[in-house]
Amino acid sequence: MLKKIFIYGVGTFFSKILVFLLLPIYTRVLSPSDYGYYDVLLANVQLLVSIAFMEIWSGIIRFMYDDEDVYGPVKTFLSLFPFFIVIYVVVYFLFSHFFLVKFPVVAFCFGITYLLFNVLNSICRGLGRNVDYVISSAVSTVVSCLLNLVLIVWLRKGIACMFISLGLGYICGVLYVEIQTKALRIAFKRKSSVDKKKELILYCFPLVVNTVSYSFLPLFNKNIIIRFLGEEVSGYYAIAEKVTVILSLAISIYHLAWQEEAFSVAKRENRSEIYSYYTNQFIRCIGLLIPGYLLFCHFLMPLISGENFASALELIPLFVIQAYIANMSSFFCVIISAHKKSIQILLSTIFGAIINSILIILLMPRIGVLASNVALCIGFGVCAFARYVFACQFAKLKINLIWFFAVIFEFCLSFFVFKTGSTVVIFIFMVAVFSIWIFANYQMIKEYVLKSTGIWMNTK
Repeated sequence: MLKKIFIYGVGTFFSKILVFLLLPIYTRVLSPSDYGYYDVLLANVQLLVSIAFMEIWSGIIRFMYDDEDVYGPVKTFLSLFPFFIVIYVVVYFLFSHFFLVKFPVVAFCFGITYLLFNVLNSICRGLGRNVDYVISSAVSTVVSCLLNLVLIVWLRKGIACMFISLGLGYICGVLYVEIQTKALRIAFKRKSSVDKKKELILYCFPLVVNTVSYSFLPLFNKNIIIRFLGEEVSGYYAIAEKVTVILSLAISIYHLAWQEEAFSVAKRENRSEIYSYYTNQFIRCIGLLIPGYLLFCHFLMPLISGENFASALELIPLFVIQAYIANMSSFFCVIISAHKKSIQILLSTIFGAIINSILIILLMPRIGVLASNVALCIGFGVCAFARYVFACQFAKLKINLIWFFAVIFEFCLSFFVFKTGSTVVIFIFMVAVFSIWIFANYQMIKEYVLKSTGIWMNTK
């Protein structure tokens, strides 16, 4: 798994850091209202694609691990594509009656590129072409960032061009994967049976309901904010969320490698030991690091946001905590997915979505935009606990309670220190937290450093 973490780490870091570095430019060129509208529309379109195409890319990679013909699931997708397109048109038309889409054609076409990018990247991973996977992501990011610099910063063409840039970046990533793998050309020559189509749809249907429910948590909150608090507040909320991109980057690298590891060991007798090992590693490695990142955001936020988005600082602590809880939920989700029990993923997500919806409606009149973060923390917490219970049906997960409560203690203390606003106190405590993290993960860091050079040479 270390090799996978290294490969995903290099590519994902390169891709995400470019987007992150452009944030200070966006916050000085775009108004909070414009950025808030862009963020909400982007999230809505991505969800529409997941609904209309039934999260098909997740099904493709899962069945590529099991089918004798690795291109069989790809052919099944291609044969179902016209059917999904019709659904997408209908869903998008209905959506446009409830949400003001200022540039409907651009947003619609962007959705298609988003679909193709996810499908081709899943195929790439299913073929074991992990290096090509991260290169395609990097190509996509570089193209979209360069186009944004030209269209948004230099020519000042408006937020519609942010969707155009992102879509063109996706297309470049898709072309790269197809050139390297020829997956679509090979799949076109395969045959797809009705049974295979039914099997893929039956697997993906609970996943799309799960995606709707899971995305419903943050997306419902974003739509509530933009409707009742306005686009400007939505802009503050969006920037605060983007500041956690480095945190999400670190977790996503681990998550990608963990997904493949869990799928590959699902049928082993010793899977309980393997699952428990990686669960405790996640708690120790990611959990102990996050409080330090929260304190680091105290210094990072002014550099990113500028004066226009300064009000976003107060949202950071709950966003960081929310990100960890949400990814813990996703961690247990991988175990359930490995055993193809997508209905349990759906049920756990519905539990969290219900709790989130009730809380944000009750709390928003009292604490404003902070209600969203509080509701999401609790909603994701409920979801994570339910998934832990479900995951224990397939393996006896043994969580190290010492590290678990150490993470909680660090979270509480870091939250309090962050709220003091004292730069000196925050810096001292941040150094202490990172020192504890290095001590707790010394062996893992040592192993990673020793093997990194060799792994990099083997991937050339």
